[in-house]
Amino acid sequence: MLQLHRKSPHYDIGSSPVHITYRLAGSIPKGYLKKLRAKKEKQLALIDLACGQQEMSSSERRIIQAKRREVFTELMVAEDKYLHGKSTGPYYLEVPEIAKEVIESWIYLHQEGVIFLYAICIMSNHVHIVVGNPNPTGMVSIGKLMKRTKSYTSGLANKILGRTGNAFWEDYYFDTTIRRGRFIRCMWYVLNNPVKAGLCSSWQDWPHTWVHPDYVGLFIG
Repeated sequence: MLQLHRKSPHYDIGSSPVHITYRLAGSIPKGYLKKLRAKKEKQLALIDLACGQQEMSSSERRIIQAKRREVFTELMVAEDKYLHGKSTGPYYLEVPEIAKEVIESWIYLHQEGVIFLYAICIMSNHVHIVVGNPNPTGMVSIGKLMKRTKSYTSGLANKILGRTGNAFWEDYYFDTTIRRGRFIRCMWYVLNNPVKAGLCSSWQDWPHTWVHPDYVGLFIG
């Protein structure tokens, strides 16, 4: 039987862009998370059961893995919806200085050639980014990347807030490889986060969004 890991899979960044979402510690109550993840476990168990005991072809395995990714994507969307409408905080990313530091930390990694930054949108309690690999023959470790940026920005943010000994970011994060033909759709999803939340009428009006200059023209007009 094909065994399905219960944690969200993380894939190093290769030739395809990746959409990453991460959020502030405590921004979703543990009770609500427990309900969402129980639903995820049930869906994964059904997929696991459907696999049966037989040997599977490579194409069948790809189909199963695609179904598995859909489950985690649904979980990401559900959490995103909660963060927009029901979360009671914290909202530390509303502080302009903190939002600026988060954006500039990703721009720095872009300028250093660690990643290629397509876009970033900072909401009050979570972050959406679309990144790629600037080296077509190599791979970017997403685990090391997230650890690096979270460690750096959490230190700055806690200093700005006058906090010590408290987690700033939630350890958990989502990353989704953007399939061919889905890039524009994903970018619109990221850019329209503040619009969907009713905070502005156009993504261009949101002060905490950055889009690579080579791609801005695709999303204007």
